[in-house]
Amino acid sequence: MNALCALLHFCENHGPRTVFCTQAFHTKAHPSPPSTPSSTSPCSPTPFRPTTRPNSNGSSSSYHNPHVQSSTAGTSPKDIDASSTKYQGRSPAAPPAPQVMATSSCPACTAQIPFITITNPDGSEWTQEAKGFYTSDGEDENVHYFGSRNPDDPQLYAAVRHACVRRWESFLSIEFCPGRDGPVIFGDDKNGYVLSYMFKLRDSQARGENRFYSFIILMTDRVYLVSCWQFLVG
Repeated sequence: MNALCALLHFCENHGPRTVFCTQAFHTKAHPSPPSTPSSTSPCSPTPFRPTTRPNSNGSSSSYHNPHVQSSTAGTSPKDIDASSTKYQGRSPAAPPAPQVMATSSCPACTAQIPFITITNPDGSEWTQEAKGFYTSDGEDENVHYFGSRNPDDPQLYAAVRHACVRRWESFLSIEFCPGRDGPVIFGDDKNGYVLSYMFKLRDSQARGENRFYSFIILMTDRVYLVSCWQFLVG
Protein backbone atom coordinates (compact mmCIF):
# COMPACT_ATOMS: atom_id res chain seq x y z
CA MET A 1 0.00 0.00 0.00
CA ASN A 2 1.57 3.26 -1.16
CA ALA A 3 0.27 5.85 1.29
CA LEU A 4 1.17 8.44 3.89
CA CYS A 5 0.04 8.24 7.52
CA ALA A 6 -0.17 11.28 9.76
CA LEU A 7 -1.34 12.37 13.19
CA LEU A 8 -3.32 15.63 13.22
CA HIS A 9 -4.40 17.86 16.09
CA PHE A 10 -6.71 20.84 16.37
CA CYS A 11 -4.79 23.14 18.70
CA GLU A 12 -6.83 25.69 20.64
CA ASN A 13 -4.06 28.26 20.20
CA HIS A 14 -2.70 27.53 16.72
CA GLY A 15 -5.52 25.81 14.82
CA PRO A 16 -5.07 22.70 12.62
CA ARG A 17 -1.61 21.18 12.94
CA THR A 18 0.20 18.14 11.59
CA VAL A 19 1.93 16.56 14.57
CA PHE A 20 3.79 13.74 12.83
CA CYS A 21 3.71 11.87 9.53
CA THR A 22 5.27 8.70 8.13
CA GLN A 23 5.67 7.91 4.44
CA ALA A 24 6.86 4.80 2.63
CA PHE A 25 9.67 4.73 0.08
CA HIS A 26 10.16 2.03 -2.52
CA THR A 27 13.53 1.24 -4.04
CA LYS A 28 15.04 -1.60 -6.05
CA ALA A 29 18.43 -1.15 -4.46
CA HIS A 30 19.44 -0.88 -0.83
CA PRO A 31 19.74 2.80 0.15
CA SER A 32 22.75 3.80 2.17
CA PRO A 33 21.84 4.16 5.85
CA PRO A 34 22.10 7.66 7.36
CA SER A 35 25.50 8.58 8.74
CA THR A 36 23.87 9.36 12.06
CA PRO A 37 20.58 8.03 13.44
CA SER A 38 17.68 9.93 11.84
CA SER A 39 19.93 12.83 10.85
CA THR A 40 19.27 12.64 7.11
CA SER A 41 16.42 11.89 4.79
CA PRO A 42 16.70 8.88 2.46
CA CYS A 43 17.81 9.91 -1.00
CA SER A 44 17.42 6.89 -3.22
CA PRO A 45 13.85 5.80 -2.38
CA THR A 46 10.99 7.29 -4.38
CA PRO A 47 8.34 8.91 -2.15
CA PHE A 48 4.58 8.82 -2.54
CA ARG A 49 3.21 11.97 -4.18
CA PRO A 50 -0.47 12.81 -4.68
CA THR A 51 -0.11 13.45 -8.40
CA THR A 52 -2.03 11.67 -11.16
CA ARG A 53 -1.59 11.25 -14.87
CA PRO A 54 -3.94 9.64 -17.40
CA ASN A 55 -3.34 6.13 -18.68
CA SER A 56 -4.06 4.99 -22.20
CA ASN A 57 -7.48 3.74 -21.09
CA GLY A 58 -8.43 7.15 -19.72
CA SER A 59 -8.10 6.26 -16.03
CA SER A 60 -5.71 7.94 -13.64
CA SER A 61 -2.92 6.47 -11.57
CA SER A 62 -0.31 7.72 -9.15
CA TYR A 63 3.00 8.64 -10.66
CA HIS A 64 6.39 9.31 -9.16
CA ASN A 65 9.38 11.22 -10.43
CA PRO A 66 12.51 9.47 -9.13
CA HIS A 67 14.70 12.34 -10.27
CA VAL A 68 13.08 14.93 -8.00
CA GLN A 69 14.59 14.94 -4.55
CA SER A 70 14.25 17.13 -1.52
CA SER A 71 16.81 19.89 -1.20
CA THR A 72 17.57 18.67 2.32
CA ALA A 73 18.10 15.05 1.31
CA GLY A 74 21.60 13.69 1.78
CA THR A 75 22.72 16.56 4.01
CA SER A 76 25.49 15.49 6.34
CA PRO A 77 26.23 16.99 9.77
CA LYS A 78 29.26 18.70 8.23
CA ASP A 79 27.08 20.43 5.64
CA ILE A 80 24.67 21.55 8.34
CA ASP A 81 27.51 22.96 10.42
CA ALA A 82 29.12 24.71 7.44
CA SER A 83 25.87 26.33 6.33
CA SER A 84 25.13 27.61 9.82
CA THR A 85 28.57 29.16 10.21
CA LYS A 86 28.29 30.82 6.80
CA TYR A 87 25.71 33.24 8.16
CA GLN A 88 26.82 33.36 11.77
CA GLY A 89 30.50 34.05 11.21
CA ARG A 90 31.63 31.07 13.31
CA SER A 91 34.38 28.58 12.65
CA PRO A 92 33.27 25.20 11.23
CA ALA A 93 34.11 23.50 14.52
CA ALA A 94 31.85 25.74 16.60
CA PRO A 95 28.31 24.50 17.35
CA PRO A 96 25.46 26.50 15.87
CA ALA A 97 23.40 28.84 17.97
CA PRO A 98 20.49 27.08 19.72
CA GLN A 99 17.26 27.33 17.78
CA VAL A 100 14.19 28.65 19.55
CA MET A 101 10.90 26.85 18.92
CA ALA A 102 8.61 28.89 16.73
CA THR A 103 5.75 30.63 18.48
CA SER A 104 3.32 29.02 16.01
CA SER A 105 3.50 25.71 17.85
CA CYS A 106 3.27 24.34 21.37
CA PRO A 107 3.84 20.97 23.09
CA ALA A 108 0.23 19.94 22.39
CA CYS A 109 0.67 20.19 18.60
CA THR A 110 4.39 19.44 18.16
CA ALA A 111 6.04 16.02 18.04
CA GLN A 112 8.97 15.72 20.43
CA ILE A 113 11.88 14.40 18.33
CA PRO A 114 15.02 13.39 20.25
CA PHE A 115 18.34 15.17 19.95
CA ILE A 116 21.46 13.54 18.52
CA THR A 117 25.12 14.25 19.22
CA ILE A 118 27.31 15.40 16.33
CA THR A 119 31.09 14.96 16.57
CA ASN A 120 33.25 17.45 14.68
CA PRO A 121 36.59 16.49 13.05
CA ASP A 122 38.47 18.19 15.90
CA GLY A 123 36.72 15.96 18.45
CA SER A 124 34.33 18.58 19.80
CA GLU A 125 30.67 17.66 20.12
CA TRP A 126 27.35 19.48 19.86
CA THR A 127 23.74 18.38 19.73
CA GLN A 128 20.94 19.04 17.28
CA GLU A 129 17.40 17.80 16.90
CA ALA A 130 17.04 14.82 14.56
CA LYS A 131 15.15 15.41 11.31
CA GLY A 132 13.07 12.29 11.78
CA PHE A 133 13.14 8.51 12.04
CA TYR A 134 14.34 6.17 9.31
CA THR A 135 13.40 2.47 9.42
CA SER A 136 13.35 -0.52 7.08
CA ASP A 137 10.55 -2.98 6.50
CA GLY A 138 11.30 -6.33 8.12
CA GLU A 139 9.42 -8.30 5.45
CA ASP A 140 10.21 -6.36 2.26
CA GLU A 141 13.78 -5.17 1.79
CA ASN A 142 12.69 -2.72 -0.91
CA VAL A 143 10.37 -0.77 1.41
CA HIS A 144 11.62 1.88 3.82
CA TYR A 145 9.87 4.40 6.05
CA PHE A 146 10.72 7.92 7.08
CA GLY A 147 8.86 9.76 9.84
CA SER A 148 9.04 13.49 10.53
CA ARG A 149 6.87 16.43 11.56
CA ASN A 150 6.09 17.31 7.93
CA PRO A 151 6.97 15.89 4.50
CA ASP A 152 10.00 17.48 2.82
CA ASP A 153 8.40 17.36 -0.62
CA PRO A 154 6.47 20.64 -1.21
CA GLN A 155 3.69 18.97 -3.20
CA LEU A 156 3.14 16.29 -0.59
CA TYR A 157 3.35 18.88 2.19
CA ALA A 158 0.56 20.85 0.51
CA ALA A 159 -1.60 17.73 0.21
CA VAL A 160 -1.17 16.86 3.90
CA ARG A 161 -1.85 20.45 4.92
CA HIS A 162 -4.99 20.50 2.78
CA ALA A 163 -6.20 17.26 4.38
CA CYS A 164 -5.46 18.66 7.85
CA VAL A 165 -7.43 21.86 7.30
CA ARG A 166 -10.32 20.11 5.60
CA ARG A 167 -10.61 17.52 8.36
CA TRP A 168 -10.84 20.14 11.08
CA GLU A 169 -13.27 22.26 9.09
CA SER A 170 -15.71 19.34 9.26
CA PHE A 171 -14.86 18.95 12.94
CA LEU A 172 -15.81 22.55 13.68
CA SER A 173 -19.02 22.31 11.69
CA ILE A 174 -20.29 19.54 14.00
CA GLU A 175 -18.63 20.74 17.18
CA PHE A 176 -21.87 20.96 19.10
CA CYS A 177 -23.24 17.66 17.82
CA PRO A 178 -22.59 14.24 19.40
CA GLY A 179 -20.65 11.48 17.67
CA ARG A 180 -17.59 13.37 16.47
CA ASP A 181 -15.31 10.37 17.06
CA GLY A 182 -14.82 7.77 14.36
CA PRO A 183 -13.80 7.37 10.70
CA VAL A 184 -14.63 9.41 7.60
CA ILE A 185 -13.39 9.40 3.98
CA PHE A 186 -12.97 12.51 1.84
CA GLY A 187 -10.71 13.84 -0.91
CA ASP A 188 -10.34 14.50 -4.63
CA ASP A 189 -8.12 13.58 -7.56
CA LYS A 190 -5.87 16.61 -7.10
CA ASN A 191 -5.00 16.34 -3.41
CA GLY A 192 -5.54 12.62 -2.89
CA TYR A 193 -8.07 10.70 -0.81
CA VAL A 194 -8.05 10.57 2.97
CA LEU A 195 -9.33 8.11 5.54
CA SER A 196 -9.50 9.96 8.85
CA TYR A 197 -10.20 8.49 12.29
CA MET A 198 -10.81 11.05 15.03
CA PHE A 199 -10.37 10.39 18.73
CA LYS A 200 -10.11 12.44 21.91
CA LEU A 201 -7.88 12.46 24.96
CA ARG A 202 -8.87 13.68 28.38
CA ASP A 203 -7.05 16.84 29.47
CA SER A 204 -8.23 18.89 32.43
CA GLN A 205 -6.47 21.98 31.05
CA ALA A 206 -8.13 21.86 27.62
CA ARG A 207 -11.45 23.39 26.64
CA GLY A 208 -14.17 20.93 27.56
CA GLU A 209 -11.44 18.82 29.22
CA ASN A 210 -10.77 17.09 25.89
CA ARG A 211 -8.14 17.34 23.17
CA PHE A 212 -9.07 16.05 19.72
CA TYR A 213 -6.64 14.23 17.43
CA SER A 214 -7.03 12.39 14.15
CA PHE A 215 -5.10 9.65 12.37
CA ILE A 216 -5.23 9.99 8.58
CA ILE A 217 -4.15 7.79 5.68
CA LEU A 218 -3.56 9.70 2.45
CA MET A 219 -3.32 7.99 -0.96
CA THR A 220 -4.29 8.55 -4.58
CA ASP A 221 -6.23 5.30 -5.06
CA ARG A 222 -9.76 5.93 -3.80
CA VAL A 223 -11.04 2.44 -4.65
CA TYR A 224 -8.24 0.73 -2.76
CA LEU A 225 -8.69 3.04 0.23
CA VAL A 226 -12.41 2.22 0.43
CA SER A 227 -11.67 -1.50 0.12
CA CYS A 228 -9.35 -1.25 3.14
CA TRP A 229 -12.05 0.38 5.29
CA GLN A 230 -12.76 -2.67 7.45
CA PHE A 231 -9.08 -3.50 7.90
CA LEU A 232 -8.04 0.04 8.82
CA VAL A 233 -11.05 0.95 10.95
CA GLY A 234 -11.62 -2.42 12.58
